[in-house]
Amino acid sequence: MDAHQLSEWQFGEQAVNDRHFVRQLRAGRDLRMSTVERVRRFMTEFNSPTSPQEAA
Repeated sequence: MDAHQLSEWQFGEQAVNDRHFVRQLRAGRDLRMSTVERVRRFMTEFNSPTSPQEAA
């Protein structure tokens, strides 16, 4: 998640209000469709901070 300057726990917290989300997914956590939709919506709407190279 380095490409978007977002740690795993930041992603989970911002996408679904759960800092352990990514770790639990890797451990086999099942998702409800409503959670999948929340994550998809977050990923679609997310604006990453502009890196110094992009600003130049």
